[in-house]
Amino acid sequence: MAYTTPLFGTGYEMGAIPLTSSYLTRGAINSVAAYVKTGTYSLDTTSQGWPNHAWAKYAVPVETSSIYVSCHHYPTGVAFSSLGVVLDSGEVVELRKDVTTHTYDLYIDGSLIESGSIAVPDNQFQHIQAYFNIATSGGVTSKIDGVTDIEYSGDTQPGTGNIIEYVQQYQLASGSWVTSYWDDLSFGTGDWGEDIRFDGIVPNGDDAVQWTPSTGADNYALADERPPSTVDYVSTGSPGLEDLYDLADWSGTAKTPQFVMAWAYAKKDVAGDIQLQLFVDSNSSESSGSPLDLTTTDAYYSHLAATDPNGSIAWLDNAIDALKIGIRSV
Repeated sequence: MAYTTPLFGTGYEMGAIPLTSSYLTRGAINSVAAYVKTGTYSLDTTSQGWPNHAWAKYAVPVETSSIYVSCHHYPTGVAFSSLGVVLDSGEVVELRKDVTTHTYDLYIDGSLIESGSIAVPDNQFQHIQAYFNIATSGGVTSKIDGVTDIEYSGDTQPGTGNIIEYVQQYQLASGSWVTSYWDDLSFGTGDWGEDIRFDGIVPNGDDAVQWTPSTGADNYALADERPPSTVDYVSTGSPGLEDLYDLADWSGTAKTPQFVMAWAYAKKDVAGDIQLQLFVDSNSSESSGSPLDLTTTDAYYSHLAATDPNGSIAWLDNAIDALKIGIRSV
């Protein structure tokens, strides 16, 4: 299984970027097929003229000083772009795509530490992986399209902090418009993720529903749009109510499932203590996340199911085909 402990993943297949404005600057969803690695959507980071650089930051949900990251990257080569981590003391450790040598080079807090040796073309997708170990005796290892490149051992802790707070995709500004595209981002701990890609599966039927539909009789039809729509929705004002939806089949040909990410787009209308619990149901066995505090602004919430809860085993194609997704008010 990729990653000993997977922590996060997205292929942007909800048709949107699952980040709030605090963690996203000049990022947009892309649906032009030439700039998509898998599925229908990717992330577009476009900038022009300093300080109009673009970036997306993804919070690491556990406290850790080491992490493995996997991402598909489409650089244009006008100005450098990078995949890296942001530490709790603010410094960045990153792999920068050099616009002249076309290598991914290691930078720590803005200083070049080691140049990569694998030159890869711009204007096409490349699979980038990195292992970041933040310590005074730490290290960074990179893989480019599956081939080991940088193997640096040494001080990777430029400041007082060694906790990785965010994984970051970054595009430097330039005098003209410059864009990078990103797809199939994931990160975890314990081992390499390798070439993880994401397929989107949406609800296609009601299994058992208790939430109130804003219109019509089919709850699932109010929660199946990509990109999301707030015109129709399901809602509840009481705790202890569930909606459980059937999902479309997954095409698993020539693929090995690694983990499942369940997503919901939600908010609360009034300031109160009601929470949302997101879960997946496999043959009546449940994998659920902790109850989630909602804001009064629409936002994405997720739950990662690392294994099939029906037996706590690795996911299989037929289990995903029969999978259901649920929402619960708490």
